[in-house]
Amino acid sequence: MKENTIVAIATPRGEAGIGVIRISGPDAKSLLQSVFEPKNKKEVENRRFTYGYIKDGDSLIDEVMAVFMKGPNTYTREDVCEIQAHSSHVTLKKIISLLIEKGGSLAEPGEFTKRAFLKGRLDLPQAEALMDLISSKTELAHKQALKQLGGFTSHKLNEALESLKEVLVQIAVLIEYPEEDLEDINKEELKEKISLIKEEIKDLIDTFSSGRILREGLRVSILGKPNVGKSSLLNALLKEERAIVTETPGTTRDTIEELLDIEGIPVRIMDTAGIRETKNPVEKEGVKRAKEKIQESDLVVLLLDGSVEIEKEDREISELIKDKKSIILLNKRDLGKAVNIEEAKLLFPDSPVIETSITESMGLKELLEEIGLMVEREDAESLEKAVITNIRHYELLKKAMDSLEDSLKAIKDNQPLDIVEIDIKEGFLRIGEILGRTVKEDILKEIFERFCLGK
Repeated sequence: MKENTIVAIATPRGEAGIGVIRISGPDAKSLLQSVFEPKNKKEVENRRFTYGYIKDGDSLIDEVMAVFMKGPNTYTREDVCEIQAHSSHVTLKKIISLLIEKGGSLAEPGEFTKRAFLKGRLDLPQAEALMDLISSKTELAHKQALKQLGGFTSHKLNEALESLKEVLVQIAVLIEYPEEDLEDINKEELKEKISLIKEEIKDLIDTFSSGRILREGLRVSILGKPNVGKSSLLNALLKEERAIVTETPGTTRDTIEELLDIEGIPVRIMDTAGIRETKNPVEKEGVKRAKEKIQESDLVVLLLDGSVEIEKEDREISELIKDKKSIILLNKRDLGKAVNIEEAKLLFPDSPVIETSITESMGLKELLEEIGLMVEREDAESLEKAVITNIRHYELLKKAMDSLEDSLKAIKDNQPLDIVEIDIKEGFLRIGEILGRTVKEDILKEIFERFCLGK
């Protein structure tokens, strides 16, 4: 890490009362003093705000409050200064330019947090959680990011890492002292320990689906055969005419996506083409995309025409969503009741069934409540355990679990312990990469480039 002193504007651009400039590095205090003139004191004191002026020679730039914080008890574990100026972008730019002229370096995106990581104040999941906290759009995402920042998930990962280290030590002993004839005695014990660690990793992997929902919001696809009211439902939820609605089946030929806020939860609603057999190449592509969206969705809202009997197409669609969480809407209730809730329940035993009439706004409130309950259930579960929200962590955990699976197979096949050791080391390295212990510089660069300037 370069031992230069970095500077950046830490507040977003726009009209506000205060704009903050951050300085971090070995020359932070001297750099501040080179541009700051206290009103009543000769020197800036540690951890005390001082009123004064930023000046370029005799030229006044702004009246400010400034503070110096001695490391290592700071965010970056370096000497840190902050200047609270008026938020005019012109003013803040002038101060930054002056600090750079006096020897400061403009910080790269995420460089303050990167220094905190490299100095050992945060591990990598905590650093990534900070970005999640900054970008959180809901109360649920905010709570989960705070948990990650507090080291809740890191603690579970460190436990797995320590357990793997113990296994590696045990294997090293068995390899080093073959004359003691301990190998056969300890193989069952090794299998038991590795299996336990693998199950703990699998438990973390299984939380990714709910963790991603808490972080990014819920992906909901509206599904059904043509002309059951999918586009009308999208328009009703958005309270605007976003999708074209006609009496002609197959009007929607492509997927329409919109972001909706339901009780503070970001929900990406996807209106899809009606699913049916068709020879029209454009409509056929729309049906293909609709089926693809099923796999991407966290929740499927399936519309059935409740004014007619359940048809072959409805049953075929039910097969497509049998492994997905779903809510069933018996729509067009204003036109009659050819299908009752009990019949729909036979086809969809694990899904809530709601009677609706989109044209008369019947059942919309119940649908929104059911979506809200789903997210609340995910939230309640996540509060009780460590949750994986980051795709990088998810992919590395899968690789770690695969490596442990290979080590168990090697033991079962009576492979030499050297082979078993290689697989376990691979798992150890993958978990270490999540925590930042074995991560490469190019990965670090990619992670911290996602941060905003000044953080």
